Amino acid sequence: MAVFLRPGGSRGKQVQRDLAVIAIRGTADVHDRLRDWRSVVMYSYPKAFVEAAAELTRMYHEQGCDVMITGHSLGGYLAEVVATSLGLPGAGFCAPGPGFHNGPGAGLGFVTVNHEADTIGNHNHDFHVRPPVYILDGGLLMLPWTAHSMAEMVKYMSKREDWTNLNAVAKCSAEQPRVPLRVFAGPRSRRD
Repeated sequence: MAVFLRPGGSRGKQVQRDLAVIAIRGTADVHDRLRDWRSVVMYSYPKAFVEAAAELTRMYHEQGCDVMITGHSLGGYLAEVVATSLGLPGAGFCAPGPGFHNGPGAGLGFVTVNHEADTIGNHNHDFHVRPPVYILDGGLLMLPWTAHSMAEMVKYMSKREDWTNLNAVAKCSAEQPRVPLRVFAGPRSRRD
C-alpha cells in the first residue's frame, strides 16, 4: 500500500483540497499469493488490511485531504473492500469481486474497470458492489495475461482521459459496441 498526494489549489473560482490516493498493488510475491488464496478463494476477510487503510484515511482526513483508493487485481479487490467499508471513492482495475467482504458504505463513487477477456479479474464478477465497466479494446480473443495486465489497462484508459470514477458508467452509455456480444452484464466501452 502506498499513498500519492496531489496538491490542491484553485481552478477558476473552485478551490480543491489536497487529494491523497491510497494505491494497492496487485499480486507481486508469495505473501500476496497467500492473500489471494485466503481472500478471493477461501473468502477470509482482510481485516488487518482494512484497519491499516482506515488509519491512513483518518490521518489524511485530519490533515484536511480528500482521500480516494485504487488498486489492480488483488489490489483492486482490496480497494473495493476498503471503499465499501470506509465509504471512500476510487477505482479498481482487473479486480475479482469481493462479495460479502464489501462493507456497508456501498462504495459511493467507486467503480471497477475490467477487460471483458480477463479471466482473473472477472472471477466472482457478480460480487462487486455494482457491475464493473468492461473494456473491449483488443477484442475477446487475447491471452489471459494480456487482458489482466495493468500496463495494457493503462493504454486502454489513456484513450479515455475524460473518464473519472464518477462518470465512467455514463461515458459507456454514450458508446455503442460494434458487436453486441456480452459475456457479462454491465456497461461497456470499446475504442480501438
